[in-house]
Amino acid sequence: MPDRAFFRRQTLKNYDYTWNRLKGDPDVRSEFWQKNVSQFLVQQELCIAPEWFVGRKVLDVGCGGGRWTFGFQELGCEVTAVDASASAVDFVRNEVANDKTKVYHSDLFELPDEVTRDSYDLVFSWGVLHHTGDTYRALQTITELVKPDGTLYIYLYGRKSWSPIKQLLVKLTRTLLLPVPPVLKFSLFKFLLGEYKAGLAMDVFGATIAHRYSQEQVDTWLEQIGYQNIVRTISTDEIYRKASNEGASALGYALEPSEGPYWFEEWRKENYENLLRRDTYDPGQ
Repeated sequence: MPDRAFFRRQTLKNYDYTWNRLKGDPDVRSEFWQKNVSQFLVQQELCIAPEWFVGRKVLDVGCGGGRWTFGFQELGCEVTAVDASASAVDFVRNEVANDKTKVYHSDLFELPDEVTRDSYDLVFSWGVLHHTGDTYRALQTITELVKPDGTLYIYLYGRKSWSPIKQLLVKLTRTLLLPVPPVLKFSLFKFLLGEYKAGLAMDVFGATIAHRYSQEQVDTWLEQIGYQNIVRTISTDEIYRKASNEGASALGYALEPSEGPYWFEEWRKENYENLLRRDTYDPGQ
């Protein structure tokens, strides 16, 4: 049976090929995203007033194609973006980053000194830690980089967001596709779904490591690490958590969590449910 390192390499290879094939993140190129991402961060994901962000140091852990890096730049942050995919990093460095953003190609568990010798007002990780093979260790690793008065934010897959039958079927599909090279998987998905949705299918079916957790389990982890203020910013079966301690600089700028509708409902309707959508350029339009 392949070991954890094998599955981590396979998962990374899957994402690296996808970022390269799509030439970065199609969402970053869309008018929908460019016009609205800062509001998504302020009003829904983080629930922090926009004036707090100006000049803040943000670590975007697992930045992927830079969709959130772009948003933090719009809010006036100094961003450090890190990802294990060389293709993603190349895109963010060349197409997304402004002159205040630093971009590094690195495994989360082997972050360079340029990243770890600093600390950050916000450490942000969206949809990444559950792909590492050791989510709790990854959570501990990034927590060490949060300033004493800083804030941590994570999004993780929720166990209840998929039915047991769906989880089983996806797991079986991932197992069957495990020996298939990414180029063949992508080509199959593109034939069936179009190029943009092929990227989404690679995310769902291509990555072997994609763990799911309960709300209670993640809250327990955050409490064990030492966080006192744990906020569920988006109330769905997925896991969205903002964590900080007393005296955190963002507490005075906190906004009440939104009751929805949430940004991804519009995004999902367009990108998953629209069967005619086959291009890569302007999701959300």
